[in-house]
Parts: sequence; C-alpha cells; structure tokens
Amino acid sequence: MKPSNMFKCRDCQTELLWGGDHMAEDHGLEGDGIVSNYTCQEEDCSVELVMIYTKG
Repeated sequence: MKPSNMFKCRDCQTELLWGGDHMAEDHGLEGDGIVSNYTCQEEDCSVELVMIYTKG
C-alpha cells in the first residue's frame, strides 16, 4: 500500500514522490525496520533522493 506523501523537499518544498519501501537489512542496517525512498519531482532541484529509516 502506497503511503501518503507527507514529506516535502528540504530545498524547494515540493512534495516528494514515494519510490518504495525496503527492509533495513537490504541497506546494511541491523535490526528490524523499513527504509523508504523518496525523490524530488522538481526538475531544477538538486535533491535527487531522500531515504528515511524507521525502526519496526
């Protein structure tokens, strides 16, 4: 289920696009958790990817 976009780009304040969720261990992190990746949709923005880690 796609989460609601509640995150905004730190540089341009445009709403970020959700790219998917992954298990923490897929990113070399220990313990339970989810890593979500988001991308800024503004072409002129220098922010390409935001990764957010939350413990489960």
